[in-house]
Amino acid sequence: MSLSQCLWAVVCAAALTPQLVVAAETDGPAANNAAAVQELPQVIVIGNAPLPGFGLPLNEIPSNVQTADSQDLRRSQTTDVADYLSQKFSGVNVSESADNPFQLDINYHGFTASPLIGTPQGLSVYVDGVRE
Repeated sequence: MSLSQCLWAVVCAAALTPQLVVAAETDGPAANNAAAVQELPQVIVIGNAPLPGFGLPLNEIPSNVQTADSQDLRRSQTTDVADYLSQKFSGVNVSESADNPFQLDINYHGFTASPLIGTPQGLSVYVDGVRE
């Protein structure tokens, strides 16, 4: 047998091997049923968001937590909550919408809360579980 014939035999054997394997895998009762269910291995995903609830201790939350209460607002002597957030909280930027000091845009790490119609809302405020 010459070298070219030997190479040709190897190429033919390699080309036919996947077809034989596929034919062996499709044997059985589900081989003719196109709607047969194939069970895949279980995948377990563990994530840290969304947080499980309000009862989680602050030291177990995997992010920056900033809080304030009415006493903090009173001590800071600010005129409104937006001003307090701008001064005391990191990642908060407050700007006037349409040069109106009564319509403030609040940007928090790239998410916007704005009173202007047409501005996409990326931030929602919830007070006692109700969206404001």
